Amino acid sequence: MPSIDAYKPDFRVFAMHAGDSGSGKSAAAASYPKPYNQIDCDLRFAGISGACNAGWLNKDGIEFIQFHPRSGWEPLNSYLNSLEIQRISGTFPFASIELASLGSLTRMIYNYSIRMKGTGKGKEIGIIKIGDPGDIKTESEGTHQVFDFLRSFPCNLICSAHIVEKYGKVPGASEYAPAGVIGHKLAVRDNLGANVITYFNDVFLFTRQVENNILKFYVEFSSDLAKNSYGIPPGRFDITNKPFYPFLQELIQKIKVGEELKPKTSSNSGEALMFT
Repeated sequence: MPSIDAYKPDFRVFAMHAGDSGSGKSAAAASYPKPYNQIDCDLRFAGISGACNAGWLNKDGIEFIQFHPRSGWEPLNSYLNSLEIQRISGTFPFASIELASLGSLTRMIYNYSIRMKGTGKGKEIGIIKIGDPGDIKTESEGTHQVFDFLRSFPCNLICSAHIVEKYGKVPGASEYAPAGVIGHKLAVRDNLGANVITYFNDVFLFTRQVENNILKFYVEFSSDLAKNSYGIPPGRFDITNKPFYPFLQELIQKIKVGEELKPKTSSNSGEALMFT
């Protein structure tokens, strides 16, 4: 059995980029080492394209492949198998892969499960097929199978995930006060979200906010949802018009030399933000 001295940290970054739609999650992912490939289940590559057109994100080495939410499971599974063959042969083509997004992936697998039942099978209301617990189980198993592939690839892995507000007892509230916003959670089924998030060493929370008629973008590395393996303290860091990965590396280097980090603002988790 090897000792701790034999442990060599993984060179790969396993990071979840969590946030509302339009908060800069994928534009940040596209700044990771190239070649970069987005597995686009959202059919929304416009954010990365817009960042490149604005001039603050270098478009060189950026690729994407799209999968339709109604018919994309079989093509996605075939694509992942082709990447696995390249991994085994030592010809893996990418330094970074982003899955965009977790919610769209789970919906794709859920649709596949319902479709595979065939006409006249399962519950239907008119022409709308209604899922059942078996479809939820398929959604969960299929999602984990995708991550079995992605975690084995010799590259950085970024998963974009949308969030919703989490409600509960607000600290300091009276006994009979109504539930309030106490943080965020992933916009997927609770059990699945809790399991998937364990795959990632780092979860970064992205937000956007209008300040003096200027749209600003922020990231948190430590909050009710966010976590990091680098020792970056709580607080919101301004990343407006900045390539994210180089910014992250600068923070890591500052921590290594003992430099104090000063976030732009304190953490805003659990508080209302001015989203547009």
